[in-house]
Amino acid sequence: MAFGIMLAVAAVLAATLTLLPAVLGKLGTNINKGRIRLRRRPAVEGEGPLDRMLHRWGRYLWRHPFPTSAAALLLLVLAAAPIIGCVPTCRRSPSSRQRECSSRLQPGDRRIRTRAPGTLQVVVPQPSSLGR
Repeated sequence: MAFGIMLAVAAVLAATLTLLPAVLGKLGTNINKGRIRLRRRPAVEGEGPLDRMLHRWGRYLWRHPFPTSAAALLLLVLAAAPIIGCVPTCRRSPSSRQRECSSRLQPGDRRIRTRAPGTLQVVVPQPSSLGR
C-alpha cells in the first residue's frame, strides 16, 4: 500500500513538472491579461478580542523573530528528548517487577512497536445484533 502511494505521488509530481512549464510556455505573456474579480465584503464594524490578540502576537513575532524561533526550537528539542537520548526512558517489564531503563531508543525496539499505532481496525455490529 505504501508503494502505491509513493507511485501516486511520483506520478503527480511528474505530471506537474511536465505540464506546468508547457502551459506557462503556451500562455507566454498572456498570463497577466486575466483579471480575478473578487467580491468586496462590507467592512466589519469592530474587531473582536481574538483578532486584536492575534494581531498583537503577529506583531511581536515580526519584531522579535530570533527569540521566538529559539523558543520554538527549544520546545521541539524538549519534545524529542526521549527519542534523541537526552532523557532516560523507563518502563515496567510485564514479566517482572523491575523497571527497564535506557537512555536511547534503538531501531526495532519492542517499546516502539508496542506503543505505536498498528493497523486500522473497523468494528461493525452484525445485522442480527441490531435488534431487527
